[in-house]
Amino acid sequence: MPSAPLAYFLTWTTHGSWLHGDERGSIDRHTSGPTLLRRDDFLARFERREMGAMYVPEIDPTMRTAIERAVAEVCQVRGWTLIALNVRTTHIHAVVSAPGTAPERVLNDFKTWSTRSPRSLGLVGVRTKLWTRHGSTRYLWREEDVLRVRDYVLYHQGTELPGTAFDPPDIDS
Repeated sequence: MPSAPLAYFLTWTTHGSWLHGDERGSIDRHTSGPTLLRRDDFLARFERREMGAMYVPEIDPTMRTAIERAVAEVCQVRGWTLIALNVRTTHIHAVVSAPGTAPERVLNDFKTWSTRSPRSLGLVGVRTKLWTRHGSTRYLWREEDVLRVRDYVLYHQGTELPGTAFDPPDIDS
């Protein structure tokens, strides 16, 4: 096994699309260490009420294009290789090779740039919170893991959505 991961599998969600108590489970960051919360309909209803009228963005085709361009641009500027990208209506999956960079830094840059771009185009307001806190950062150590996750991100997320323009790079397998 290599001494550093070959790539990262990153996922982040739109603000309010995955609340505490959700049937998919969630993480409680207010305890002594992350704790998995199981489905809790009462908590999910409470979370929805607490959000009130706060805008929960759904990624539309124009925004999808802007986000894809922003993620590709940050990769170009930082010298990272974007292996796969799929921008869905409420979440984003990315597979990226970023040697010498922590996955949290990559995720933060992706979220920052994919906020700035839609805002600069007037697609969302300056006070709109687009993304949930943090996201999922998984290390991919082996070539077969990179290929498997790339395939999952590109071809197993449902139908291709309007506004998608990402053209994955060829990978020798």
